Amino acid sequence: MDPRVNDTGPILRPHGGRGRWLTAPRDKASNCYQYEQLRAWQALDLDAKIVWAHERIAVALARLGTPCLAFSAGKDSTVLLHMLRQHKPDLHVVYGNTGIEFPECVKFARWLRDEWRLNYHEARPEVTFWWVVEQYGWPLLGKTFGVGGVAHKSSRERFFDELEARGELTGQYAIQAEVPISSACCTFLKERPSEKVQKALGVDGVFLGIMASESRRRMFNFLQYGEWYQVGSQRLWKCHPLAIWTDADIWAYIRRFNVPYAPLYDMGYHDEKTGEWISHKRNGCMFCGMDIHFPNNHLAIMRRTHPKAWRTLMVHKGLGKVLMQLRFALDAHQMDMFAEQWDVNEYLERFPCVFDRI
Repeated sequence: MDPRVNDTGPILRPHGGRGRWLTAPRDKASNCYQYEQLRAWQALDLDAKIVWAHERIAVALARLGTPCLAFSAGKDSTVLLHMLRQHKPDLHVVYGNTGIEFPECVKFARWLRDEWRLNYHEARPEVTFWWVVEQYGWPLLGKTFGVGGVAHKSSRERFFDELEARGELTGQYAIQAEVPISSACCTFLKERPSEKVQKALGVDGVFLGIMASESRRRMFNFLQYGEWYQVGSQRLWKCHPLAIWTDADIWAYIRRFNVPYAPLYDMGYHDEKTGEWISHKRNGCMFCGMDIHFPNNHLAIMRRTHPKAWRTLMVHKGLGKVLMQLRFALDAHQMDMFAEQWDVNEYLERFPCVFDRI
């Protein structure tokens, strides 16, 4: 299939021209692509992808009254900001500072604010990460794992009590009855504060530096909704001009246009066995464990790049013990070294790598 065409007509001619869809975006229910089309778009060269992104930006800006960029201080949103400023230098830039951002990213966001003279707004939460953890649970094993997403601990307890009474407390539910897991921190620390700032500014559309290549979830969202759609519950349009880009495209753009980026991406270490350079690929929240089931997750890398903060998290804030409980629960209560001794400090001294991945 031609990557510039879908079932409703031409989408984009990479070296010029607009398609019918670009001037009349549809609602998200009917705005969808085939996987083959995404793959073909992702195979385009950087020049074509730059045109693709600028086309989407231009059309979105023509339809929106008060747009903003959801800025994370990461490399993707920084590249998108660089492109957006070529269209609208005074665009609102809303930086979501969750309170647990990497310090290198916070400093970079504020440096860029001054260096580029941005129309900058910093969204801060009304509660702390530690309050969310105590009331809802830890962000572990991905957003689809936690029961109810933002269910309060009292609701969770009732839910699990009812399951146990019916003899249905098994599998994933049995694990979560023992270990408090939740994605509520995203809601309280990132989404609600940013939405509050956007509402105060009268924002009617948000640009995000999200790419389909980042995860299966984002790929499926792009295939279902596309890169330009309206969220009815928020009365907002959302635009993803970098949807068909890859990490390699981002770095190529940074090198070509000499775009600054957060120093976090240069922090890492050489693997002792392979000699491979392992570094932070994403910025995100410093204490998030959503990717802890993947190798070289950001908590594992943080153990080497930010050892003091990592130890505080594991020992003083209690994540180490929670991970030991989670490992024990996942192993169906089989006896192992975690079950024999629950001294986090001892494991930190003797086997720190056991906390790198679940």
